[in-house]
Amino acid sequence: MLIIGSVFLVSTPAVKKWQKSNENEVVYTEDELKSRILTLISQIPKARVATYGQLASLAGAPSHARLVGRILRGLPPDTRLPWFRVISASGRISNPNAAGQRRRLEADGVAVSSSDCVTLAQFQWRP
Repeated sequence: MLIIGSVFLVSTPAVKKWQKSNENEVVYTEDELKSRILTLISQIPKARVATYGQLASLAGAPSHARLVGRILRGLPPDTRLPWFRVISASGRISNPNAAGQRRRLEADGVAVSSSDCVTLAQFQWRP
């Protein structure tokens, strides 16, 4: 068992579960959590962005922003999900293909500074 913040990962032979430390709260398998994160990404509206940590929290796994990044890295190149609307907590584009993400964000109506930053106060999605 790996404890990270208020959520811990329980590994069994074929299933990983995310569970909050309070036993009365929901337990998610890794596939369920991935599905929740992908659904949230699909809901980010045009001209808005969300942070990795924001999506992790909304999915029920606070403090697991890196999990969101790992899921995004695993997307196929031809995905229709708006992956480019996900940025770091500082508002910075953290994708290795920053120029491509920048182009997509700007075409989407999001202003990106010359240092590849987005003003979260103006463009962050608030569901």
